[in-house]
Amino acid sequence: MIRMLSAARLACLLVLIACSLASAQKKRDARFAYSETLEFQPLNRAPHEVLSLWYNQPATYWEEALPLGNGRLGAMVYGGIARETVQLNEESVWAGPPLPTVKESIAETNKEIRSLLFAGKYHQAQALQQSVMAPRVTPRSYQTMGTVRMDFELDGKAVGYRRDLNLDTAVATTRFSIGQVEYRREVLVSPVDQVVVIHLSANQPGSISFSARVARRGKFRVAADDAQTLVATGQAAHGDKHLGVKFASVYHASTEGGTVETRADKLVVQGANTATITIAASTDYNRNDTDNPLAHDLLQTCQQTVAVAQTKGYAAVKADAVAAHQDLFRRVSLKLGKPSDKSTRDRLKAYQRGKPKVDPGLESLYFQYGRYLLITSSRPGSLPANLQGIWCKDLAAPWNSDYHININLQMNYWPAENCNLSECHLPLMSYLERLVPSGQRTARELYGLPGFLAGHTSDVWHGTVPFGKPQYGQWIVGGAWCTQHFMEHYRFTEERDFLRDRAYPIFKEASLF
Repeated sequence: MIRMLSAARLACLLVLIACSLASAQKKRDARFAYSETLEFQPLNRAPHEVLSLWYNQPATYWEEALPLGNGRLGAMVYGGIARETVQLNEESVWAGPPLPTVKESIAETNKEIRSLLFAGKYHQAQALQQSVMAPRVTPRSYQTMGTVRMDFELDGKAVGYRRDLNLDTAVATTRFSIGQVEYRREVLVSPVDQVVVIHLSANQPGSISFSARVARRGKFRVAADDAQTLVATGQAAHGDKHLGVKFASVYHASTEGGTVETRADKLVVQGANTATITIAASTDYNRNDTDNPLAHDLLQTCQQTVAVAQTKGYAAVKADAVAAHQDLFRRVSLKLGKPSDKSTRDRLKAYQRGKPKVDPGLESLYFQYGRYLLITSSRPGSLPANLQGIWCKDLAAPWNSDYHININLQMNYWPAENCNLSECHLPLMSYLERLVPSGQRTARELYGLPGFLAGHTSDVWHGTVPFGKPQYGQWIVGGAWCTQHFMEHYRFTEERDFLRDRAYPIFKEASLF
């Protein structure tokens, strides 16, 4: 049964979605800006599918790019013409320890702090509290996996340009024509085959020629593996510090007609009828034992994943990906107002100006966009959505793009149950269960108490020690607050096995503390 959102929750959700990809940056990063070198004319016509975000121009900076994801892999698509940019992520590419740690028990110090507070000596109490707080360790960030930059051999004026993201299929499409050639580019991230796919086609044979390279700062290396494949290896870090997760990715180009070859660190396609770049990624992150990274062959894992997708072919990969997405997305329908023939950008600008004062169709589109973002950044088996979902472009992201559990992480999951996406809620609860051993250790070593706690923030390394300044860091109920999500899941699913085997144990540990 679909349970509708209350007006208050819907309003809150709309605010969250509107800010979802703003990345909380004080200024935009010039490395992720884009300017089109070809003259172009927009199509200025809405896609047939009304649940689409669509634009008359390429993205000019990262925040305007279109997000794709399968929970584990993410992509931001700019929709360029002479050049294209697709920025990529894998969920576990995090810089590493050290973490804030417990130096000694502060159980007796806590008694002194309470006495000072009850005596009204707040400055002294805060100073004493600060003296026993662990320092903040930053930057130690979730990081981008890399960016594919494609340069096309195109001349002339492009007409009929449009880029769009179809929320119902989770496919980003860029279309335009030059002369008699109609170009179409599709990007998707498959939850079935675990690949990112860039597919390029044209209505005239031999029309597709381009070079593609993979770029990333930091510890990163790109090399040719064979005539059709680039391999990239790297490690999340901040310079030579905070060495974290090691990762590998494979970029394989296949064509119908024409030729493909590797030149140094580039893929080069000439005169193809269609071209497909299939991308796979693997890391050594071990979520169940973070002190002991996985030992499998990262590149071999990627190559096997790509080989399976290649054998299936693009049409089958796309069909399976769309079906898997629609299995979740199509559970809720919300229709408010009439479809609009204006681009998403124009509708947003008009809404900001208050002309019109209301746009119900835009509000229902944003409601579905919120569901789309949760589906694409949090699927069963994945890590939970962090501060930027799965679409961080930085090496040192705002607030490390981590799991802020003093409301931000919870906010990501407010739409899960009442928007009929219970499965997308599960990554959060699985993560919290993995946080319990760390929280038990912190409760015991720091306060001499039983049970489980977590401070205001954590990440994939499962840190639970309160750190920073008392006004924000001495907040020890993050774990307890997060356990409410277990009860929310039970209220909607009424799964008594879940209540007994998963919810009750974590309720008990939080209550003991």
